[in-house]
Amino acid sequence: MAVGDPVAADQAVVSHATAQTGARVLVEQLATTLQASLLTRFAPAYLAEAFVATRLDGAHGHSFGTLPGDLVEASAGRVTERTFQV
Repeated sequence: MAVGDPVAADQAVVSHATAQTGARVLVEQLATTLQASLLTRFAPAYLAEAFVATRLDGAHGHSFGTLPGDLVEASAGRVTERTFQV
């Protein structure tokens, strides 16, 4: 890069920003995978299956109420009951 070359400087900034974004995505995926692993090992199967389906398998939308019907029927009630246990 030549001293004072604005194009090269812009490319370096974009490259750095892209690397940061990629690192953040990787860390997010690692954290989600660790959560799924812990749930699979220590939580009831219906809870782990719901988590994996919605976080790792992509069986979700971006709005409330967009889970697939079979997942809702299989585990939604039990997940809700577990959440509000006294």
